[in-house]
Amino acid sequence: MKKVSQRTSEIIQSLYASGGFWSALLPGQESPLWAFEEIAKSVETAAIPHLASLLLDPRQDVREAAARTVGALVAALAVEDYAQLDQTTRNEWAYESTATSNWRRLRPSDVRRFWQLPSSAATLGLISFHGSGFVREAAVNELANLCDGSELPFLLLRLNDWDGTVRESAAVAVLHRIRPDYARHFFRNLWLIDRLKNCGRSQHMPLVGSILALLKEPDAVGLLPEGIASRDRWLRRQSYRLGELSEDG
Repeated sequence: MKKVSQRTSEIIQSLYASGGFWSALLPGQESPLWAFEEIAKSVETAAIPHLASLLLDPRQDVREAAARTVGALVAALAVEDYAQLDQTTRNEWAYESTATSNWRRLRPSDVRRFWQLPSSAATLGLISFHGSGFVREAAVNELANLCDGSELPFLLLRLNDWDGTVRESAAVAVLHRIRPDYARHFFRNLWLIDRLKNCGRSQHMPLVGSILALLKEPDAVGLLPEGIASRDRWLRRQSYRLGELSEDG
């Protein structure tokens, strides 16, 4: 992910600024909601962590606008950007400040209310990057209730969480998804699956092996031409390899 541009950074800062500063910066604007549209149009995915605390704003219209913006930016992520987003979010919110205080005080019991916001998968996914293991576990448990594939990259990341309870919750959720109707979603997140081979917090290979076995089944082989036709050299190579293993099997 590229760093946030100066323009987008200024817009984000203005969202956290006092009303007086906001009015001076943007005369004639009664609401900051247009700023979220600007951030979404920028497609600067590095802006996602900066929006986290705005999901907890006391104003409902601001919370909803922030959630929609997070959803739009998460949809623009490349699969290999999710891990970096996880790291960046924790770095951005590691220290107490006026902007981070609400986010840092988030409790596990608060997580369920994020279903009330738009783009719930993206917002719950962002919460799964929280500094508190209890909050991350609550987010994983809520993500497990989604079954459209949007939750999968966040669950795959938490398989290597430094908290064992979070890892176990994520593993249960992923295991329940190793079925033919989820093959497409696993294929789209192949980079995150392959990444687990080099992650050392748990024994991932049995789970990775089960996912790869799913992708080698006859019903899933039809996905491989999509990868072979990709401009991504890594994905092309992996797709060829899966095809060869499928034929050998």
